Amino acid sequence: MEAWLRCTLLLGQFNWELAVVVRTSEGKTFSLFAQKEDLRCEELPVGEGAVKGWIQVMVVQQDGDLFLVRLPQSTLENGQYLTVSADHLDGLPAAEQE
Repeated sequence: MEAWLRCTLLLGQFNWELAVVVRTSEGKTFSLFAQKEDLRCEELPVGEGAVKGWIQVMVVQQDGDLFLVRLPQSTLENGQYLTVSADHLDGLPAAEQE
């Protein structure tokens, strides 16, 4: 099932991508570069500024309010899979969030 993970967005190296910072359920942060079509935000980052946004993920497994998700690209530090809490996800069916 697809969902959207809360993230912070910054300008990327190329015009078709943005730098993305995501947070795990344990509070660790990881970064990756993602194509703009895998992201959503109200406004694009400008210069050195960061904006809040969402990155599309695939939910692989659920354990209570924790979700194992697969990112569209690998993080620079940890690979492509992260465990995140339900309150950082958008687009889950109501039954999944309880």
